Amino acid sequence: MCGNSSEVARRAPGFTTIELVVVVVMLGILAVVAIPQMTGLSDYRVLEFHDQVITALRHAQKSATSHRRQVCVAFTLTTVTLTIAQSNPGACVAPLALPGSSSNVVQSSDTTNAVFAALPAPFSFQPDGSGVNASLVIAGQPPISVVGATGHVH
Repeated sequence: MCGNSSEVARRAPGFTTIELVVVVVMLGILAVVAIPQMTGLSDYRVLEFHDQVITALRHAQKSATSHRRQVCVAFTLTTVTLTIAQSNPGACVAPLALPGSSSNVVQSSDTTNAVFAALPAPFSFQPDGSGVNASLVIAGQPPISVVGATGHVH
């Protein structure tokens, strides 16, 4: 047995003052770094929603071409919903799942800031990939354009 048994018995369990000071300093540093990141979070969510809408529209256009069926796109101020026709010709009734998801809806994660500036009108992509001329604006982001003749989304 190493050391004196009376030394071990005198030491009380718990944290030393040095350990507590180090933890408080680390929390202070973390707060200084994290708080500025959290205040800009809504900007990231707006950009995220913008990118998700572009991705969903491109998926809709490519799906219309690959499945040779009409794909419909509907909107609320905070969502984009995709549906596909079950036959050609036919009405859009079946959900068109987004890549990597079982859902057919893109939902804004910040329903206060990441929203469409004006409610877009619903439209569809035809089996040849064409669509309608459309411009969608998400607050604080460049417009998303759909070229009607080709269905190109940019």
